[in-house]
Amino acid sequence: MDYFERKLDDKRRLTIPTELRNEFASGVVLTRGFGNYLHLYPQQVWDREVEPALTGSILDEKTADLNVRFRRGKTSAGLDQKQGRVTIEQHLLDYAGLTRDVVAVRAGAYWRIMAPEEVN
Repeated sequence: MDYFERKLDDKRRLTIPTELRNEFASGVVLTRGFGNYLHLYPQQVWDREVEPALTGSILDEKTADLNVRFRRGKTSAGLDQKQGRVTIEQHLLDYAGLTRDVVAVRAGAYWRIMAPEEVN
């Protein structure tokens, strides 16, 4: 599965499809994306691929800019095992212009979460 659409519930929770829940068994990391969307990472992907990419010289401006982008507003949580939900913080919803309807598209090892009108 590389694409799904959902409606957030009243508590800002996104339900992950049953077919994908094992992928997020290690936990969920949500961050701002490069555009008007969010990145949704399995915790193990964040730890293995993103975290090492954010290390480097403290004087490297490119590394610093990436750290600011991905750590500002970053949230980590476990997936609600009963219903496979994760809460999206309001500040992340505001950043991505998300209200109730969301679209998730796989982008390699992570997912882009965006408003339906942002899908090209």
